Amino acid sequence: METPVVEREQEKVGGTQTLTPVIVGIYLYKDEMPRPDPKKDRKIRVDREPFWVRRDAEEVVWECMQNHKHSQDPPCFTVIFQNDVFQRSRKFSSDSDGKAHSGPAHKLAGNDTLYKYTVHVDGCDDLDPQGGVTP
Repeated sequence: METPVVEREQEKVGGTQTLTPVIVGIYLYKDEMPRPDPKKDRKIRVDREPFWVRRDAEEVVWECMQNHKHSQDPPCFTVIFQNDVFQRSRKFSSDSDGKAHSGPAHKLAGNDTLYKYTVHVDGCDDLDPQGGVTP
């Protein structure tokens, strides 16, 4: 199946830039080990680890894969980078469709470099997968 190309307005570029989405699904599953805090009995999993995006051609679209009503308040998930990997921000929260778009990679992001990021979902322990940028 062909991945649709999405045209998105890019604030820093000043025009329309066509970016191909690289989808990273975010899943929750039941933790089989007994937990001291029963509210944290679910774990986070991503289906693409690490992800790779091509600079100026692709963007990451994180997507909540849970079968529930997606919300922005609170968001289904938040993704946080410690480095300036993307032009728009270091922090991305899901929208009312359960998706968060990275926009284009930052021009200073290292080529073929993996970056650790954090996925936060309320009621779960955070997950620290990796993603990277290629030329």
